[in-house]
Amino acid sequence: MADKYLDKEQIKHNIKFHSDLQKQKSNLLSDMAVYEKKATEYSNGIRELYTDKVKGLISERDYIEISKNFNTERNRLERVISEMEKQLSGIEEKIATGNNHSELIEQYISLKHLTLEIVEILVDYIFIGKRISGTRNVHVEIHWNF
Repeated sequence: MADKYLDKEQIKHNIKFHSDLQKQKSNLLSDMAVYEKKATEYSNGIRELYTDKVKGLISERDYIEISKNFNTERNRLERVISEMEKQLSGIEEKIATGNNHSELIEQYISLKHLTLEIVEILVDYIFIGKRISGTRNVHVEIHWNF
């Protein structure tokens, strides 16, 4: 019946799995690069600040205050980068799962036998109405998980 009634090309065309995940991934990677560059700039700033202190260009108090601000900002950026890495791994998992969806679709489109497992996956619920009076026909509605 699947071969006879399913339009496989239309099913594959109508199902879209996480189409914008690649765009999200590239945006996240570019944002991470910007934050990593800024964190590196703060690290370099701390080193240069120490050199200025040693040369006597800035006072001890100014050095402590500025280096504290640089450290705070660098630590904040490192936390943001860490959160972005977690988001990136989540997106990569979704992309991998999306690739598996194509294989799953093919598996269920090319059915040889209908098993209980497949029915549980494909069917949300079945509504069985009352028998139509004067006939043996019963109204049946199948609600799919799509």
